[in-house]
Amino acid sequence: MTNTNVVPNDTPATGTPLSYSDAAAQALKALDTIVSLVPVSPVRQNTQIPYVRHRQAVKRQLIASAVTTVVATPSLQSLLDPMATSDTLAFYDAFRPVLDRMNAAVQDLRFELEARYAKAGEDALTVYSTAKRMATRPDSLQLGSHVDAMKPVARSRIRKPAKATTVPPVAVSPAPATPSAPTAHSASAEEPLAKQS
Repeated sequence: MTNTNVVPNDTPATGTPLSYSDAAAQALKALDTIVSLVPVSPVRQNTQIPYVRHRQAVKRQLIASAVTTVVATPSLQSLLDPMATSDTLAFYDAFRPVLDRMNAAVQDLRFELEARYAKAGEDALTVYSTAKRMATRPDSLQLGSHVDAMKPVARSRIRKPAKATTVPPVAVSPAPATPSAPTAHSASAEEPLAKQS
């Protein structure tokens, strides 16, 4: 009953269906080839992730314009290396479509894995619950050992719903007798809000 071959749509040009393990091995080999083709610069070795994430908002057009400006203005050349920056833009333009395609492939593979696993899990739970009921019948007592084998892992899968966390009510201080002038406490509490805006 277990199908260890890929579906006909995944059959290679040779016409011989690949087993899942062979297809996965070829996919990993292809990924290794992709990884080996991506150049790694020294910049990556000494750069922190928060720094990188923060500067992704800089527009590509701004970087290109900065290169043009530096080339035309020698006094600015200490701020940016035109050749290195142009090389970075060429790398970005070439490999960004590769990243987009790989991300799409990752999403497709994840959904394929999870959809199949969800179906198998639903069927397994149906078998378990049905077998539990049938095991109580005199003509199906042999199911008891199978139910006992499934019971520990079936129970570990069922999780209790998380308890709702309640936020304690905020204590409200009584209003001052003269509301025209704010107290020192209320003024200091409002000051940080004004600074943030």
